[in-house]
Amino acid sequence: MPKVPYGAIIRDISIWGVWIASIGGTLGFQIFFQYGPVYLNEVLNFTVEKAGLASALPMILSIIVKVLAGPLSDHAICCGEKARVMLFTFISQGFMIACFIFLALIPADQANLGQIAYTAAIASSGLNCVGVIKSAQLVARQHIHFVLSILSIISCSVILIIPLFVLLIAPDNTAEQWSKIFYVIVISMIVCNSLFFFVGKASPAPWTKVNNHQVYTINQPQMINPVITDGQIVNCQL
Repeated sequence: MPKVPYGAIIRDISIWGVWIASIGGTLGFQIFFQYGPVYLNEVLNFTVEKAGLASALPMILSIIVKVLAGPLSDHAICCGEKARVMLFTFISQGFMIACFIFLALIPADQANLGQIAYTAAIASSGLNCVGVIKSAQLVARQHIHFVLSILSIISCSVILIIPLFVLLIAPDNTAEQWSKIFYVIVISMIVCNSLFFFVGKASPAPWTKVNNHQVYTINQPQMINPVITDGQIVNCQL
């Protein structure tokens, strides 16, 4: 079992690009995953029943997008691997940013438009599996488990911070307060993803290379004095 080069992974700037980009992407997804029904009910004035259904639909669409994005990325041979990773990251995160800006600008009485932007933002996040996450897999290869463990820590940290974040900025759940939340998320996503576009890669890192040229020693059997049995000489080995 090869040792995990923790030091080399932590010093790799492309891995840091993945980790930092995931902060913005996770913030954009989790704000609606945790507070989507609250936003639909308190700001867009949906009933509780309608808010529940409206918050479930984007999650289903996001799953469908993830299922379709994998084969689409694998068979899109019109451009290189890195170009595909960057393209899907741009579409996923860029579309989410556009939807958040739209939600921050529309009046609260435009509930139908708000629901469309809300649904589109979450559904487009499904493309991130063939963007930032795929870059991590291509770079880290057999050591992806360590990279993903850090991503899990980032995700859990964001989940814990979001309630305090919403409480501080939108204690009354007004449209104006939620607009501020959306602007903060937009700025965070732009800053976090900008680094990834500069340092992101789609090829195996040097620390993933395995040295197959190993020297094995073979113990040669030792011969002892021959034994004569029924007129035949038998060579015995140890």
